[in-house]
Amino acid sequence: MVISQGPVGRDGLLLWVAMITSRENGAWPGDHPIDALAEAGLPIPSVVRPAKITTVDARDAEPVGSLNEALTRAVIDTIASLMGRKNS
Repeated sequence: MVISQGPVGRDGLLLWVAMITSRENGAWPGDHPIDALAEAGLPIPSVVRPAKITTVDARDAEPVGSLNEALTRAVIDTIASLMGRKNS
C-alpha cells in the first residue's frame, strides 16, 4: 500500500509503502484486513501490515487496485500511533 502522497526522495524516485501480506501469515498487532479483494486487485485474503514500512523504486511500481477511504485512514492512523503521534 503506497502511504506517501506521491514520489519522495532524490529526484522523486521512491514511494513509501506498507506491506500487504496474506492473512495466512499470522496476525501482527495493528494489521488491517482488506475486505474488498477485487477492488484491491488481490487474489487471496490479505492484510495491510503498518508495522512493516519500506521504500520501493517508483519506476518499478504499478497500481493493481485501490483501498477504500476508511481502510486507508485506519492504516494511516495506526502508523501515526506507532510513531507516537495522533493523526487528526
